[in-house]
Amino acid sequence: MASYDRDSLAAVIEGAIVTAQGYESSGTAETMRRAMNAYLGKPLGNEQFGRSKQQSLDVADMVNACCAQLSPMLSTDAMVVLEPQGQDDHKKHTVKTIN
Repeated sequence: MASYDRDSLAAVIEGAIVTAQGYESSGTAETMRRAMNAYLGKPLGNEQFGRSKQQSLDVADMVNACCAQLSPMLSTDAMVVLEPQGQDDHKKHTVKTIN
């Protein structure tokens, strides 16, 4: 991780705040809001009288299934865990495991 002096850190934080302040009023925020509503199956606003209001949630179901399979891999504190293959490998793998 990069180390910052007080002035550099203040400049980075100020830049992040300025960038974040305009986000809510940007077109990106509205696009993300509409995408999340569609993902969650909320009404899109283009419904027509006499037409079905059912929405397919196939994408949301698949994303949720994939996240459920990935979450055990992401629950460890170590980024990489190397498993020893033999008795003499244990010390080498313990040292090379990245935390």
